[in-house]
Amino acid sequence: MQGARYPCEMGRILISRVNTPQVTLVSVIDDDESVRSSLVLLLRSQGFDSRGYASGEAFLEATDAMESRCLVVDVGLKGMSGIELQARLRSLKSTVPIIFISAHRDDETIRRAHAGGGRDFLVKPFSEATLLASIDRLLNP
Repeated sequence: MQGARYPCEMGRILISRVNTPQVTLVSVIDDDESVRSSLVLLLRSQGFDSRGYASGEAFLEATDAMESRCLVVDVGLKGMSGIELQARLRSLKSTVPIIFISAHRDDETIRRAHAGGGRDFLVKPFSEATLLASIDRLLNP
């Protein structure tokens, strides 16, 4: 199956997803409303179904949370941290790929994220193209 490509056209990122029979749900878990909203809007503009959650607890309580094909999770969530959310999901036998995002580059946190099965770690601010390419790699290995 051919994966998605992200050509830049006049400064705008476009996605063309080939052979994608259904809309893919990508959930964003970030306690910063502006970050969460902007990422959800970006993902929707690229053809994804995207939902935002202000906490790990809110995500776990959502009835459709386990339908997510990819998660974008802030490491420094209030309440349950992103790393704790990852551990909880693994205890529930979830294999959904996780992209961690953080405002701080901390080698120990990055190590813990990867050790728990995190697939990518992006330091804010990151470009739209970087996030979309990471999602593409996880959904189209």
